[in-house]
Amino acid sequence: MERVRGVLAAAVGVALLATTVTLGLATPMFQAAGTAAVVAWPPSTLVMSEVQTGGASASDEFAEIANVGPIGVDLNGLELVYVTSTGGTVTRKASWSAPLILGPGRHLLIANSSGVFGSVADSVYSGGFAATGGAVVLRAIGGAPIDAVGWGDASNSFVEGFPVPAPAAGQSVERRPGGIGGNGIDTNDNAADWMVQSVPNPQNLAAPPVPVPASSPTPGASPGPTASTTPSATPGQSPVPTPDVTPEPTPTGTPDPTADPGPSASPSASADVTPGPSSPPTPTPGATDNPSPIPTSSPTPTPTSAPTPTATATPGPTSAPTPAPTAEPTATPSPTPTPSASPSATPTSTAAPIAISAARQLPIGSSAIIEGTLTTDLGALESGRAGFVQDATGGIAIYLDAAPAAPIPAATVVRLVGTIDERYAARTLRVTVATVEVIGAAALPDAAAGSTGAIGEAVEGLRVSITGTTVGSATTYADGLGYLVDDGSGQVRVIASSIALGTATVASGTTVNVIGPVGQRDSTGTGTGGYRIHATLEGEFVVVPPPAPTPGPTSPPSPSPSSTPTPTPLPTPAGTPVPSSSAPTTTPDPTPAPTPVSTPGASPSASPTPGATPDVLSIAEARRRPIGSVVTVSGVVTAEAGRIGIPSVIVVADGSGGVAVRLPAGTGSPSRGRQVLVTGVTAAPYGQLEIRPSSGHVADLGSGTLPSPIVTSGAGLGEATEARLVVLVGTQKGVARKSVTGDLTVDVVDGSGAKVRIMVDASSGITTADLRATIRYRLTGIVGQRATRTGALDGYRIWLRDRADIALEPMTGGQSPGPDPSDGPAATQEAGPILTIAVARGLVDAPAS
Repeated sequence: MERVRGVLAAAVGVALLATTVTLGLATPMFQAAGTAAVVAWPPSTLVMSEVQTGGASASDEFAEIANVGPIGVDLNGLELVYVTSTGGTVTRKASWSAPLILGPGRHLLIANSSGVFGSVADSVYSGGFAATGGAVVLRAIGGAPIDAVGWGDASNSFVEGFPVPAPAAGQSVERRPGGIGGNGIDTNDNAADWMVQSVPNPQNLAAPPVPVPASSPTPGASPGPTASTTPSATPGQSPVPTPDVTPEPTPTGTPDPTADPGPSASPSASADVTPGPSSPPTPTPGATDNPSPIPTSSPTPTPTSAPTPTATATPGPTSAPTPAPTAEPTATPSPTPTPSASPSATPTSTAAPIAISAARQLPIGSSAIIEGTLTTDLGALESGRAGFVQDATGGIAIYLDAAPAAPIPAATVVRLVGTIDERYAARTLRVTVATVEVIGAAALPDAAAGSTGAIGEAVEGLRVSITGTTVGSATTYADGLGYLVDDGSGQVRVIASSIALGTATVASGTTVNVIGPVGQRDSTGTGTGGYRIHATLEGEFVVVPPPAPTPGPTSPPSPSPSSTPTPTPLPTPAGTPVPSSSAPTTTPDPTPAPTPVSTPGASPSASPTPGATPDVLSIAEARRRPIGSVVTVSGVVTAEAGRIGIPSVIVVADGSGGVAVRLPAGTGSPSRGRQVLVTGVTAAPYGQLEIRPSSGHVADLGSGTLPSPIVTSGAGLGEATEARLVVLVGTQKGVARKSVTGDLTVDVVDGSGAKVRIMVDASSGITTADLRATIRYRLTGIVGQRATRTGALDGYRIWLRDRADIALEPMTGGQSPGPDPSDGPAATQEAGPILTIAVARGLVDAPAS
């Protein structure tokens, strides 16, 4: 079963390899060497299994070694060298001077330290392989080769037979059969033994053995041998195994004489080899008619001679007349092979499938049976060998050993038997294409709506839906065009097939809606990057058309050409830190608006072209629409760009609610108090709803009325108040914290003891001197959100817009200005009027008299 092969030349010494490497002769995984070897070394169980010569970078290269034998092999004393095309230069890439056992089916990865595979390699090197041609050789250090592969124009003496064609950038050459079939073909002809692999699959020591050592699918054969010692004739009715031995007696048994019973006895004799176990399979009815006469007295344990002597004794007891033998031949061998050949016991689907979520949790290398609905065509990805499947609990990638003759369409329910693996950090079920079982058809699973920044491990394998804006130009991949899409929460890569794209032309800044399963191709080695969405079906990559042009609302201002635009200075109170008259400036903001109120009313009179105008929704209704919906709202600007932490985001409100609006590039920010008409797609980065209009879909309708702020507490912050203007009374706890960008963070405790996060953008003009510990304030601002995770209703905070949003809260006489004296001593104050921070600063900073 095994043999030790010495491979060192006499000059180097046979002892070196003999003490460091034991090479078992390839067992079932090797083909017989049918072609004449053109190299001096014989096939080995330690082989070169895959080589890549470059990818996006010339340094994206690796070489892989595999042990295709049944026992572990020690690499101590071996080296891996690269040989140039003509053999002029030999460069060592790795060597092993200490024991390192490579187990059966295991792989070892050697990679260029400057390339993407360096981080996951078991050994690294510098320098590189020539893409046009060369050879990689595994050999004893300085000695004779054990295995080698040459590619391209390689003509050196290490090439086995003819070289395999050179792979293109991003592809590899792999020893056949490849994939889950392993790498056991070795006829010492590189051209015959190797193939170009369009999707490289580098495997290191941590990867599971391939193929999987335990061949669980053939349990039925194991009982056969166990019966070899049981010569009982009673189970003669199990002719299933008989064909294996019958050939000997069957031909001679055709004559009429005593040899006649011979054939009938031969089954019983053959049963001596396998009857014990074969008797359990009751399904072999065909044998019941002929065994009855003879098996009773054919107990002789010797299989060959038993039939002849016993034949004479048995015919008497049988109730059948002497001519019965003629009937026996008719029922003999011809029927028996059929039952034996009918191994209806092909129990592929005997075991019950498990949930996909449970399969994802299994250790790498585990066998699994799952059932689910294909969310891509099986064969739509990776040169026809990959796809995705999903059930009610989760989804997983599928990788086939070979491309099917025709792709199995999406929305097909399949049963899959395979091995759990990780390919580029993506949980994958490796499946032999011949075992794929089609069960029926079903609707595609609903796509879960999400944000681009939330695409990660939690949704890997699942069908999702995102809406966002493309960033930059497209990149060409084997499976389609790749786009970076961002909804404000972070970018995610989308790979759209030609079917999904159709005739769409996608420029940077285009709003798209994407549906598809989440895959991963992490090249960093961390296992946490490279997530992408595969849009493969028609309708899964849709360019969101810009809304119809809004009517020119510039005419409405004409009815009120009075100096009503003067309300626009509403933000200026922030910069007027002066007289006591500024104290009421908080209230005047809304007061000038009554005059313009009529102008917003006039804006709907954009009825001149109502057909082209989308329906205007209340902001509350727009907030209820699903993420990704195109909505049109009209509201007054309550926070200009930058005041809630993002330079391009403003906040608008109407009587029903408020919403953030992300302005497209090149669009100026309307000032606070301006009425605007906005049409765009909804998104919710970090939980905060916003509308994303495209260029030209933010219209300034003139002056509007600022809403009165809603009095709230910490408990009142939530979806109902998000993006609304609110007032909170509370005491500052601790000092204001300043970030490197100049933004401030403050914690305020309200009357119930709830802590509320107060945020201040650097553009507001507010400084740490404006917010002091233990002081009780009345704060006005916009409610924002930054949720801790997708779907979480937390992370609510209040954004102050300028100094006018800060006012001292009057105290009752003699009381300290805060409910929490533990924050430090506080001077007593007498009750007084509400002051803006501009006036309060003058009081607080005044020198003591």
